Amino acid sequence: MKEINIQDHHAIHEIIQVFQSDFPVAILEFPKVFGLIAPHSTLGYQAIDRVKQRLPNKYYSSYIGDMDAFKRLIPIEAQNLIDFMNHENHSVFLRFELENYTREPQPISFKGTHQVLLEDSNLRQFIIAIEKELEKSFSVSEFYKHNYQAPIISSLNISGSKQGAILDQEQALRFGKERGVPLFIHTGLMAEPLGSYPIFIINAEGSYHCERIGANYTEIEKSLKTYFLQKKS
Repeated sequence: MKEINIQDHHAIHEIIQVFQSDFPVAILEFPKVFGLIAPHSTLGYQAIDRVKQRLPNKYYSSYIGDMDAFKRLIPIEAQNLIDFMNHENHSVFLRFELENYTREPQPISFKGTHQVLLEDSNLRQFIIAIEKELEKSFSVSEFYKHNYQAPIISSLNISGSKQGAILDQEQALRFGKERGVPLFIHTGLMAEPLGSYPIFIINAEGSYHCERIGANYTEIEKSLKTYFLQKKS
């Protein structure tokens, strides 16, 4: 397993090479947890499935890089909420109803919704760079009417593990080597290993509910409550 750092001048090239291979998956060091990252494609989710020994009927999220690219997929009201939560600078999963997709992409979409991660703004710039290069390699999306190529992500562990997501770097490296992951991406951003992020479902009628309580849940729920109260007033 090759190791790179996002500061390396060749980092994007190394990632795109892996993402264009037959096993397009890498380990990424998030600010609070280690995760898997892959291209937004059938080969991408199959690679994560293989690493995680993925349980059936699970759905993958994507890491928002280009905000405008994702906002094309969702209703106007959801776009406004994305902007608000991005300004609040939380690390959180948000699940939105999709307006614009060509078919039901089962591993990516659950009942016409898609889940995205809002994350550290410095790391998001790196994700944007990956996304832009993927758009050159994959000029047509497998799932959507426009070329949405934000990488899909999942926690680093065996699916359903009682130990949860991996927080320790040595354990993450060992796991990756055992599972045959070709690339490990260091970011230097993990200052507070807290584990999985909370998941909030944004309902079509303009409300929300929490599906999973995770790191910094209280602060995020407060921001969502503020947004929806402001919208009503």
